[in-house]
Amino acid sequence: MVLTTFTNGRFFVDSPQGGIFLSSLSVRDGKIVDGPLQGAHEVDLGGRLALPAFVDAHCHLLPLGESLDKVDLTGCTSLAHILQRLEAHNQTHPDAVRILAKNWIQGMTEPREIDRASLDTLDKPVYIESYDLHSSLLNSAALAELAIDADGRTPDPPGGKIVRDADGRATGWMQELAHLNVVAGFLQKQTTTEEKRRAIENAFAALLGAGYTAVGDLLMEEDAFAILTSLEQEQGRLPVRVRAYWHVEPKPDLAESLKAIDRAKELQERRKGSEYLQVVGIKLVSDGVIDSCTASLLAPYRDGSNAEPIWPLDRLTAAVQRADELGLQCAIHAIGDLSVHNAVEALASLGRERIVARRHRIEHLELSTAADVQKLGSLGITTSVQPVHADPALLDNWYNQLGGPHADRCCNRAFAYRDFLEAGAPIAIGTDAPTAPFPPLPNLHIATTRRSARDPQLDTRTTPQFALPLVAAVAAATQGAARACHVEHLQGSFAAGCSADFNVVDIDLFSPENEGKQMLLKAKVAQTFVQGKPV
Repeated sequence: MVLTTFTNGRFFVDSPQGGIFLSSLSVRDGKIVDGPLQGAHEVDLGGRLALPAFVDAHCHLLPLGESLDKVDLTGCTSLAHILQRLEAHNQTHPDAVRILAKNWIQGMTEPREIDRASLDTLDKPVYIESYDLHSSLLNSAALAELAIDADGRTPDPPGGKIVRDADGRATGWMQELAHLNVVAGFLQKQTTTEEKRRAIENAFAALLGAGYTAVGDLLMEEDAFAILTSLEQEQGRLPVRVRAYWHVEPKPDLAESLKAIDRAKELQERRKGSEYLQVVGIKLVSDGVIDSCTASLLAPYRDGSNAEPIWPLDRLTAAVQRADELGLQCAIHAIGDLSVHNAVEALASLGRERIVARRHRIEHLELSTAADVQKLGSLGITTSVQPVHADPALLDNWYNQLGGPHADRCCNRAFAYRDFLEAGAPIAIGTDAPTAPFPPLPNLHIATTRRSARDPQLDTRTTPQFALPLVAAVAAATQGAARACHVEHLQGSFAAGCSADFNVVDIDLFSPENEGKQMLLKAKVAQTFVQGKPV
């Protein structure tokens, strides 16, 4: 039996009265226990702040691991800058079959400046992933190996779009399921199992190094799940607990989509009892993103266009009801206010009791009406949000697509986290990595200040009226995220019986002398403990 008492700390505990702090923590064989322990080894934390280990309520493990080796376009401001980085990578990786890049944002270049022809200066297929993972840019060689006709004769896949120019020719811009299924699907087939395994291991190392000990993987598929299962069988555990949400695609025949829900149930039953890997629910992507005008809105975009929901309400409701009947949690991607409304209505068909029991959740909620927020709060729908997407340094194009930063619906209803809190909705914070940086403290900086973590000198704040209090934000990134992912009995708080997973932070974020000093950008996770042991 291993007995440890951590003393001289400030262990954060969320409570109805706000944050309270324990001075010590008793641990027996990796689990938190109440009261003092006789004969325990003592570890002095030197008066430092300790937070429950973070849970990333919304991330994508395999893409995160793969992204660590891609050309990072963050900070590029022109086509020339993008080409320079791609060419530099090509020079240092001459044997690579393809050039894979990440973090393209439309505002990096002038509209229409970048297309397949502008990327044809590279001598091999080029695949550039957008920062939100909902689209990609390809050169002609990449289109060719995907068997997509450059003259525009290849039809759009269901739920996706091959963007064409005024003459009907493919520009190389692949949106939504044209990216997720066609492009990403092709690239996955070119990646060996060993490469995927290494990517997942790299993702685990990066997440654990940042202070996470559990994640919700929100787009799980067969290959990644098989690798995770194999890793757990070989090692007896995983470095980070994983709760998987099975991706259910909107097939033309609804019955085919429902088969994927049945598959999720099969895997849920197979993995029952595992601490480290379980299937807890399904993921339904009901719309796209605002930057590409593929999120579904109640009013049109600035150019008069709009996007039809990927999952129309009747089919969304049928899928939600089937999953709920099977005991599966639903996680619905909904960014535009129409999609948020549809998600609320589909879940409302279940009633509050079933919603709360399953922890049904809506992801992102970048635009929402006050009426829908009140309804989701009264129903107990979990709001799963990623403050990194509200970074004002990223939102120029986002605002522009909606009509500018002073358009009423942008100014008044964007990323309405405080509204969710006051309506009584449970909040879970994640990052959506690799669509955004995953370090937890900068994420909380944006949630609580609505200021930029990418560009701290930027004066702009994103709808500051919706900033979360620090206590609520920390709780949402720990206990709230744990609850959303069904691991709150294992971690997310300092409750007796939980694993002693926690982070020691080098700055006391709750000290009155640090209030208003943007300490979340300065603070670091100094040490992470898993089951009471440093990692």
